[in-house]
Amino acid sequence: MPLKHKLDELAIYGSLRPVDKWNFFTDLLGNILLFIPMPFFMVTLLKIEERWKTIFLAWLVSTCVEYTQFIFSVGVADTDDIILNTLGAALGVWMIQLYQKYAVRLNWPAAFQLS
Repeated sequence: MPLKHKLDELAIYGSLRPVDKWNFFTDLLGNILLFIPMPFFMVTLLKIEERWKTIFLAWLVSTCVEYTQFIFSVGVADTDDIILNTLGAALGVWMIQLYQKYAVRLNWPAAFQLS
């Protein structure tokens, strides 16, 4: 079951050693934070303007990274990483949408175009 290990760790978080708490948060937040900037790059450099394409491409990149880790036995291939990376990209898309919404109200330049 995806994210089962993360949920199990969260359930016993209070009894984890400090190093295990650190590993839990760096793994969880690291995978999310790593992919938040990706939509900004896709919109500005690749000129991708559709939300679903942006999120799909982030999912595809994450899946390729995890398959590469699995095939070459580098790092740890984990489906949780794909889910968390995609969540990070979705948060990036949401941040772009917030920027678009408030840029008009605050007379900021329309730096990102995402539909």
